[in-house]
Amino acid sequence: LDDGSTKLQAPSSKLFFGGIIAHNTYINGAIEATGVSQLRGAAGQQGLYVASTGNVGIGTTSPSEKLVVSEPGKKSFAVRPGAGYVSLVVDGVEVARMRN
Repeated sequence: LDDGSTKLQAPSSKLFFGGIIAHNTYINGAIEATGVSQLRGAAGQQGLYVASTGNVGIGTTSPSEKLVVSEPGKKSFAVRPGAGYVSLVVDGVEVARMRN
């Protein structure tokens, strides 16, 4: 909720809404969270996870790189920034390096 002065806060850094808030929900502005943030997928599946390090995982709660996408039984990939380049890593092996 943002009316310029109102903030929506939840205890213990957790916020849960039972059910669907709205079909199309938009947030105008920034969402700030301290520590670890997680949006869960369907029952038993991982959703979006943001570690306190800033690493982002989709389908994993332990992203070792800036972005890791994983799904059980399928190939996983990661984006690894470097000095002057960005690497694409598939199943732990660097397969491409893109330079500016």
